[in-house]
Amino acid sequence: MPLPAPATLADVLADGLFVSAAQDLAFAQALGPVSSAEYNFAADRDGAGAPLPDVPVQLRIDAQTGVHDLEGTRLAVLRDGQWTWTTSMTAGLTVPELSGTQPYSPKLLAAARTVVGGSPVLIAEQDDALAAVAVAFRGNGVPLSEAIAAGLAQSTPATDERRALEAYAQATGQQIPAPRFDGTRLTGWGSSLTLADARADAHYLAAEHQFFVDARFPHAQVTPRLLEGRATVSAGGPAFEAVAPVLATITDDTWTWAWADEELAPPARRAAANVRRFGADHGIADFLRPQLPAARAFELGLAQAAMPILQLWTLVPVALSPTTTGLFLLDAPQLRLPDATVATHSAILAVPLPDGLDAVRAQAAYRAARG
Repeated sequence: MPLPAPATLADVLADGLFVSAAQDLAFAQALGPVSSAEYNFAADRDGAGAPLPDVPVQLRIDAQTGVHDLEGTRLAVLRDGQWTWTTSMTAGLTVPELSGTQPYSPKLLAAARTVVGGSPVLIAEQDDALAAVAVAFRGNGVPLSEAIAAGLAQSTPATDERRALEAYAQATGQQIPAPRFDGTRLTGWGSSLTLADARADAHYLAAEHQFFVDARFPHAQVTPRLLEGRATVSAGGPAFEAVAPVLATITDDTWTWAWADEELAPPARRAAANVRRFGADHGIADFLRPQLPAARAFELGLAQAAMPILQLWTLVPVALSPTTTGLFLLDAPQLRLPDATVATHSAILAVPLPDGLDAVRAQAAYRAARG
């Protein structure tokens, strides 16, 4: 069944999510990192001085793989914070944001990419303004799993991901079975590991670490050093140092993975980037989405699911500002569990397991970790 024509800007953005992500991957594979680009615009007015749509552009791109001469088309002009469409490709579309002049937003740039089927759109200088130029590039053969992983990394809680996948299926002619976008395995991955598996692997060991820390350091104060991925822990006795990467931040009831939080310096994002890579390897959607409602993140147990990936088991929230809380995973000799006993083993296995988790798997993972 054909996808309905987009009725809103959100529909347009969804239609281009995976298509654009796939073309980004293909473009990067074909050219490598781009160091510079030169643009030669054709005349943009006719003999009577009237503006012409779809102005051709010659591009020379200097990239890692050499110098590439490509064709392009101007889609819009940016001047004084205003985006003015100059292409005929949006004619007939009823979405208001795809015509005339609009206050500039990155959403318009993303929408422009949807209009040209996901092709790269570059921003170039043209006289006293900037121009959005679509590059005539079409890459094929991007694996479905890689396209979805890259697209989900740009998704937002408002994105209609099912529409996005259907648009990608229609654009590529692929028969794509409907994926489950509930954090479990997505279509196209060889791995059978799910988010529930990762949570089961972590459940009991995370619980024992939490009990241990609460009992031994009930009033601990953690002072993180984000750039170093470390923290000073003060707990009534001598302070001690701990490894302390930030996993995520919570602002206005929104969970943002640290790898996606632009307020954090790149060194502070590195540990969380391993969680994203794990999600890409296994098709775990909620490791790939940059943001989601905090309540949903806690319901899914995302912090606990990340623990076995990073091999860090002590979760500590720390206020980073009046509006933002950072979630840190700590490790130090003082935080490591003592030798297991029969009593603690039995007590931890009595901790209720959330619905939907495999009890046999969870118990086996705990016994393997604790002996």
